[in-house]
Amino acid sequence: MAIPIHESAALADETLVLLKEASPYFPATVSRGWLERMIRNGTRGVKLETFFFCNKRYTSKEAIRRFLERTQNSGNVKQETIRPRQKRRTEAELKEALRKFNLPDPD
Repeated sequence: MAIPIHESAALADETLVLLKEASPYFPATVSRGWLERMIRNGTRGVKLETFFFCNKRYTSKEAIRRFLERTQNSGNVKQETIRPRQKRRTEAELKEALRKFNLPDPD
């Protein structure tokens, strides 16, 4: 399966890292699948910069740093999209607990 790529010519002048060896440069352990999703889809409107050369996918230490900075400092996440999901999950958990212990619904 061909992965749509986010090509960057600027990576050629940076410290290159094979994509399969890029995991240690992230603050937490990341899988190859996660890296591919960050290339293809990105997160918070930011994609991991890579390029393909001689049948291998590369990124750079600097590109990883930029990716982390942009995703951590991005104000693109809308709190109203996160809270309703959390609230629905919490309400579902509450209803499940009430049902489990045969307690009346407080509504």
